[in-house]
Amino acid sequence: MRELSSIWEINGQPIYDPDSGTHVEIGSIKNEFRTDDGITHIQWIRKEIRTVNIRYDMMTQEEISFMLSLVQGKEYTLTYEDPILGVNTINCRTPESIQDFFTRVLYNGVWRNVTFECMEK
Repeated sequence: MRELSSIWEINGQPIYDPDSGTHVEIGSIKNEFRTDDGITHIQWIRKEIRTVNIRYDMMTQEEISFMLSLVQGKEYTLTYEDPILGVNTINCRTPESIQDFFTRVLYNGVWRNVTFECMEK
């Protein structure tokens, strides 16, 4: 069984330390348009929106059930290790579809390649 993290948390509750392949994407929302004179104008709606892609190589049924109960179709706070800000907490959500969480199951009942996105609100 996995150890709970001393840094990673959802709603203040420790979660399992992610495996390699976990990464943070930083994006922006903007409205971009070109006027008749050919000049491009950008209206920034929001900058530096984070999406944290959390990955686990394999999880037991108990472990995946625990994680899904915290994130599936909910809004929550995520505390994680940000490459720029260090330990950071964001308000985020995860898609509701169970299909977005895993790619396959081994014959012995262990879930493989469990991934999910925490998208900052």
